[in-house]
Amino acid sequence: MSKHPVQARCSGSKAGHPVPTYPFQVSRKENSMSHAAVELKFGTSGLRGLGKDLDRETCYDYVGAFLSMLEARGERLEAVCIGFDLRATSTSIALYCAEAVAARGLRVINAGPVPTPALARYALNRRLPALMITASHNPPEHNGIKFYRPDGELAKADEAPIKALLGAELPPAQPMTPPPRVAEVTTEYVESFADLFGSKALAGLRLGVDQHSAVGRDLLVDILQSLGAECTVTRRSETFVAVDTEAVDADYLAMAKAWIDAGQFDAIGRNDGVELPGIDPGLGHGEI
Repeated sequence: MSKHPVQARCSGSKAGHPVPTYPFQVSRKENSMSHAAVELKFGTSGLRGLGKDLDRETCYDYVGAFLSMLEARGERLEAVCIGFDLRATSTSIALYCAEAVAARGLRVINAGPVPTPALARYALNRRLPALMITASHNPPEHNGIKFYRPDGELAKADEAPIKALLGAELPPAQPMTPPPRVAEVTTEYVESFADLFGSKALAGLRLGVDQHSAVGRDLLVDILQSLGAECTVTRRSETFVAVDTEAVDADYLAMAKAWIDAGQFDAIGRNDGVELPGIDPGLGHGEI
């Protein structure tokens, strides 16, 4: 028996861990554009900055410029998919973006809290633009908007045209009630793995899952189980934790090695890249 107990056995979002709906929420003080939008920097596929700087005006300005760029290139837009991570500011920013989309007469597809690849897959398969509210593994106070064109990820060459369209006249800010979450964004994503690899790809494997605060933590369990693995959650956080994919804390590494050495798991996986592979002790002497 390992001296490092694991937390809980998990059956995924189908039983016991439903994917939260997280309706868009924000405190409204006024509905008019009262000040100039904050200028943010472009990072990976979109904007990055402090969450507090992604206010209604800034979201309206950048989302409007992005959509105007697409229309100028001949895209006939009807709807925009919007998803977000579990940062404290993400639901408010998602709502601001949804309002900007609706103000242009376009339909909002509410993906809810969702991993970026799931949102991108859903949108690309339907040739729809998408907005993902996230700052990846940056600190909790940061946030951002990833932009997806109907044909895929935003390119560096798209940044200048978006910047050139900033500052255009903004439509009136109209508070909206977000539409229901579209469950197919996540269900289709989970099902795609079994469709590709088969339901027995991981049959017989016992896997530990470090969920931390990743938005796709329960989906990861669902995916692994759909491939035949038995999963146990080893860590989960209800507050946002910035996870650097290259910097795993020493205490968790020690526990993971102890679990594998004791034969509790064949491997340890985590979100934001599966960079904690555990090797079966019989094959790799429990090395991590």
